[in-house]
Parts: sequence; structure tokens; C-alpha cells
Amino acid sequence: MKNQIVSGLEAIEHLLLPPEPACAYVKQFFEKKGIIPAKVAEVIGVSRSTVTRFLNGGMLSEEMAAKLGMHYNLPINLLFKLEAKAHVYKAEQLMKQLVA
Repeated sequence: MKNQIVSGLEAIEHLLLPPEPACAYVKQFFEKKGIIPAKVAEVIGVSRSTVTRFLNGGMLSEEMAAKLGMHYNLPINLLFKLEAKAHVYKAEQLMKQLVA
């Protein structure tokens, strides 16, 4: 029984963590598929530094979202929802600091 509880907690642990922006989701997607940033840059028609900057925490632009959606079938709606959740969380944390 105890092992089942631990397994259940591990299954929902991500709900307790701060939300991650779209770059974390996209980076994990490419890593699982074994696709390197240079290849992504070549496929979507941007520089490698643009892809690397985004994957390392840069903001998601409309152009980047459209290209990722078109070439890798990544859901644009989800990418921007992830971005929004991360921004809301950061703003809430900042607000708590300002009040304290």
C-alpha cells in the first residue's frame, strides 16, 4: 500500500512545482526525439543562436511558435498557455515579495 501511495504522489508531483515556460516543453520534446538545435534551426529557417536562446529560456515569439507548429506539429495554443502560466506564476511570486 505504501508503494502505491508513493507512486501516486510521484504521478502528481509536477502539479506542485512552479510552471515551466514553453521552452522547457520544447527542449524536452527535441531531446526525446534526439533532434539537436542546429537541425531545428535549419528546418525552421532561423539561426542556431535563435533556437538555442529560446531553448535556454528565451521568450516564445509568434514567429517561433508558428514555425515550430508548422514543422514539428507542436500545438501553438499549448505553447502560449505554458508561457502564460509561467508569467502568471512569476508575477504572483513577485507580488508576494513586494507585499512582504
